[in-house]
Amino acid sequence: MPIKYSIIYILLFIQIIKMLDRFTKLKTGEKINALQEESFSFLRKPLLKYALRYQDTYPFDLLPPVENYLNKFLQKDELNINSIDQSVKDLIEVGRFEYSFSLNEISDALSILVNTENFNKECVIQVINHILEAFSCNLDEKEFLESEDEYLMKLIFPKN
Repeated sequence: MPIKYSIIYILLFIQIIKMLDRFTKLKTGEKINALQEESFSFLRKPLLKYALRYQDTYPFDLLPPVENYLNKFLQKDELNINSIDQSVKDLIEVGRFEYSFSLNEISDALSILVNTENFNKECVIQVINHILEAFSCNLDEKEFLESEDEYLMKLIFPKN
């Protein structure tokens, strides 16, 4: 394996460790880790809202059609990801490989949310980490982590 690929893998591994470390510091992370559910599809709706909130705060020119569509989609009582327009999924896919790391991160989160049928705990962790990573592109972790954790707790566990 060429040395440049080894370096890339090491850097990727470091990023994964940092993301997992960030997640375990969250009250939300502790509560999610304690859940013993097989399916976490009940968290798809609040996590979609959370991802779209990022787009509201730090808008990308590519995502307004996605945001408009998904906001209407969220009005439904039951979310069926198979009914999401392919054009919306295609725009999200474009965002995963665009010019901005924070756009890549938020698009990765949206991609998991709109494409993953078996939405499990690992998916939830990945989505939250992608969104927090997007925030870290704009703010220092000290500036957002605690407030985002509080927001997530209210969004995901409103009765606690």
